[in-house]
Amino acid sequence: KNDSSFYYYHKSKNISILLKDSLEVARRLLSMSNMQSNERDFLGCEISLIEGLKYIEPLNEIRYTASFYNNLGLILSETGRQKEARAYYEKFFELNKQKLDKHSKNRSNLNYYLNVALTYNRDKEYKKSIAFFKKGLAFDNIEYKFPKIYQLLQEGLADTYYDSGSKEKALKGFYIALKSKEKHYGYSRW
Repeated sequence: KNDSSFYYYHKSKNISILLKDSLEVARRLLSMSNMQSNERDFLGCEISLIEGLKYIEPLNEIRYTASFYNNLGLILSETGRQKEARAYYEKFFELNKQKLDKHSKNRSNLNYYLNVALTYNRDKEYKKSIAFFKKGLAFDNIEYKFPKIYQLLQEGLADTYYDSGSKEKALKGFYIALKSKEKHYGYSRW
């Protein structure tokens, strides 16, 4: 149950503060922010993420710090602050360059292109949005290595074409996404 889970994460966070374990404090705050986001408590989520950054940034740790930046970008975008969201996505992208695992780095980069493209779409900067969607779609063999992200990029691009008045391109893009879903999952699951 979310209420009791949140309560125990909060208790655990406070114990980690007493133990001066900054990484564990940050991890608890990240988990708490995810729960807040799922409950659409965007202000609470943003506060938890900003508090967590105070603990994680001094550690020069990559994995969780990148998650904080990405999640903060997601929340800012969700609340209509696209420019601020892009600033955190840029920090997320820069940290990804330090990742050693190529698969993880590629997945993170694709999420970066997707998320930045969505912020530009929301700002009605369609040319920039299309450019970021296309950067993501240009990844080598993306449909087979990352089918879900591929489909999200295709749908986002199609949606941007629709919003910008290119109905035929939009229809073609939605069709491509649908065919990919049928190929990978046997049906349209979204």
